[in-house]
Amino acid sequence: MAAKSKVKGKAADRPANPVRAVNKHSRTAQQIMLAAEHLFGQRGIDGVSLREIAARAGQGNNSAVQYYFGTKENLVQSVFEMRMPALDAARGQWLEEVENARSASVRDLAEALLMPILDAFDQQGLENFAHFVTRLAHRDTWTHPSRRARELTPVTDRIVKRLEAGLGYSENSEFFMIRLRLAVDLFMDSIEEHKRLKRGGSNPYKNEQEFWRDIMVMVTAILESPGPSPSL
Repeated sequence: MAAKSKVKGKAADRPANPVRAVNKHSRTAQQIMLAAEHLFGQRGIDGVSLREIAARAGQGNNSAVQYYFGTKENLVQSVFEMRMPALDAARGQWLEEVENARSASVRDLAEALLMPILDAFDQQGLENFAHFVTRLAHRDTWTHPSRRARELTPVTDRIVKRLEAGLGYSENSEFFMIRLRLAVDLFMDSIEEHKRLKRGGSNPYKNEQEFWRDIMVMVTAILESPGPSPSL
């Protein structure tokens, strides 16, 4: 059972890995990051040019993206980090409420990691974030933006480490990361499925809370399911 169905939290955005001394809190930089998040989520990182991002952000100067971010990879990193402080704060609030009531289980930790996503953004921001994160999900651990964003996400890092230790993956961390990526994939895909159910048609769930409880049962099953036997 979730600690609560909704968590709200807001924090200032923060730039990442600047390539030059420019203000990434500026309105122009924010417009570029929001445009990039949308396009990356819709078409993939490699399916979008910096010129297209500049155009969607309303920038007549095609060099605007390079000016603020230098490279596409720096832009990807900045887009990923754009929402992390608010999300990490919401995760911390969720986890604190759980731990004030009981010792956190694997299900509790998974909920603290994922459920705050539903309330950290408005509906359009949620959809853009979900699509963008899904595009990044199967990047190698060493190239995923989360690795460079750890100073912004202390709570998230702590939850992931506790999941890894609690599930007994300490000697096979790569297997754990595969399971975690698949669990996150399921949750992010469920955001789109929930949207479809809300549009109408056959919905077997009595309410929104029942839907997300079921999703978290499946997420927890992915994490807790026995892994392959060691090679002989």
